[in-house]
Amino acid sequence: MSIGDNNTIEKLTVTSSPQPKSVLEDVINLWKKNRSTLGLFPRGAFEEYAERGWIIYLIKESKAVGYLLFREAKSRVVISHLCICKSQRGKGAARKLFNELKDNMNDGFCKGIEVRCRSDYETNRMWPKLGFEYIKNLRGKAITGSELTLWYYKYDVQDLLDGLGPKDDESDQAWAVLDSNIVFKLSEERNKENEEAHALLSEPTNSYGRYFVTPEIFVETERKSDLQEKEYSNSYAKKFERLEVKTKVLEKYQKLLFPIWGTIDTDRDRSDLNHVAYTAASGVQAFITLDTGLLEKAPAIYETCNVSIYRPVEFITNIDQAENHNKYMPACLSRTDYSSRCPLPKEISNVADNFTLPHEREKRKQLEAKIRAAIANPLNHKTVLVDYLDKNYAVLIITKINDSGRSIEILRHNGDLISKTIAQDYAWKEIFSELNEGLNVLTFSDKKSLNHNKSLLKNTGLVEHNSSWKRLAIKGIFSIDQLTQVLKEEGLTDDLKHTLKYEEASPSKIEETYWPLKLSDADIPTYLIPIRPTWALNMFDDKLAERDLLGANPTKIFNIENVYYRKATRPNYIEPGSRILWYVSSEKGKDVSQIRATSRLLSCENGTAKELFKKYKRLGVYEWQDLMRISNNDPHGGIMALHFYQTECFKTPINLEDFKSYGINGQPFGPRLVSNNDYINIYQSANND
Repeated sequence: MSIGDNNTIEKLTVTSSPQPKSVLEDVINLWKKNRSTLGLFPRGAFEEYAERGWIIYLIKESKAVGYLLFREAKSRVVISHLCICKSQRGKGAARKLFNELKDNMNDGFCKGIEVRCRSDYETNRMWPKLGFEYIKNLRGKAITGSELTLWYYKYDVQDLLDGLGPKDDESDQAWAVLDSNIVFKLSEERNKENEEAHALLSEPTNSYGRYFVTPEIFVETERKSDLQEKEYSNSYAKKFERLEVKTKVLEKYQKLLFPIWGTIDTDRDRSDLNHVAYTAASGVQAFITLDTGLLEKAPAIYETCNVSIYRPVEFITNIDQAENHNKYMPACLSRTDYSSRCPLPKEISNVADNFTLPHEREKRKQLEAKIRAAIANPLNHKTVLVDYLDKNYAVLIITKINDSGRSIEILRHNGDLISKTIAQDYAWKEIFSELNEGLNVLTFSDKKSLNHNKSLLKNTGLVEHNSSWKRLAIKGIFSIDQLTQVLKEEGLTDDLKHTLKYEEASPSKIEETYWPLKLSDADIPTYLIPIRPTWALNMFDDKLAERDLLGANPTKIFNIENVYYRKATRPNYIEPGSRILWYVSSEKGKDVSQIRATSRLLSCENGTAKELFKKYKRLGVYEWQDLMRISNNDPHGGIMALHFYQTECFKTPINLEDFKSYGINGQPFGPRLVSNNDYINIYQSANND
């Protein structure tokens, strides 16, 4: 039963009126020629159907060249035969016959039209073209165990319409219809290729989204040739709510949308149009797909029927923006011309193009897929884009949060000095600022950019371990015995635990290796050192920089290492590895007088202004004239350089008037020793929210 369908039909007559016996003989002869697909049907049955008016004839020059045979049963119509002679196939005859049946039986009582067709017949693909919806597959009567597909054309009968459309609820969930390609990917085990689709069902997105499928998805599964795959796809699609709409409304939107496609050349085109038409007819305003053709049509579709076409990442981002608006708004970096934010879906392709590494055999689409997957999973990924004056992308960092710690999935920069230092600073802050209490494993996973970032990794304390770069970080205050117990945690190899010779290491080295660890019972020298606000905001204090009208120097504020110069006063030497507490004093226009941060000293060196400036110029925020002021304009005057890193700014700075409660008497004017017990108390208090 091969039947065509296009718009080039000849002028033929379609009628259900009684016909001469010769026309019925034409019908029977047509059946005989196609009985292998139509099945057995006695002559008496033809005569009975003709007498009841259950045959619609396609007449050409007083001869039947096609027919549609049906019966009425329980407020529905069942099509038994639809047969066209070979000379008239492919000319729209099937649609002409069906339209006659559809119009004749639409009396307000008939609920719909049913047809059963062998799934492996070419004709089976025709029914959805005529507006039929897939209902289910049935086991056929043939000995070979053939499969039948049950199709149904629905009339807009009032008692049926009462239950149509998704039921409203009182939740704030965003409604969206899923394209077939999304559902099919969701039915697969999660992998790199389908991660963006799977993000729709991940927390918290799944809590905010309510998802539907259209009847057209079952038309698409019906086209699958593998019966097992078809059955599985159908079963999975039925897990989602199915849209039901009025046929007249559906047909209205099909007509409205057709000009966007222009021509319907393939089954896929027809399904795409029908998915969107169902969505519009139901009143749902979001359709989620990975189909590039549909995404390209998105503006025209929205203009026509108020349905927004989204990729999964775009839909998720819309939800996330509603919950976390500030995340997508540019945030100034220390009052520089650089700002950070989460990339918007519309710019992901450009971002990927900017940071792809073709010389590392990386393709733009590979990086783009990783970015989309990360943004689509905001619960366990953080994506930060740093740009300059909202025009030039400088840095892209994607970190992944897991139970054991954090991983840098992507770390890209433009290669210039500023973007490298920003990347280093952000990598430092991102992996250390939101650690879990206790032990964390930090991993660098961006193998494509490894050669570009080795010095950065070493600067942040990561070590090469089993072909990857890792670091252990321990957050909190622990005694030596407690730390030993933490390092016995299962699942960590000895060589990763002992990135230093633990038993032989000094307490200061242990703190440095597992930073931000703080040892409560270690004798580590600690100094309270005064620093002017101008130098603090340019070296480490973001919050002070935000308060300053001029802001910070971007080439300096982003360094994780820095150098502070002062006059060579007593003590004239501070042991490397010592802790520093930064007391930010007050000056004209900057009333501070607080302990605002802590760092670790890498080195302390005394020398002439000329010698030290030459050695540390790349790190210091000081210019030559600044050192001249310190040395009373003597290039050979003695000064002290404090080279420091591992800086933590305090959440709650300690005010000068509270110093006594921490064992500190009066305002410091030079480096002052602080006991370990007082340091731990200050650190604990300053990190409370």
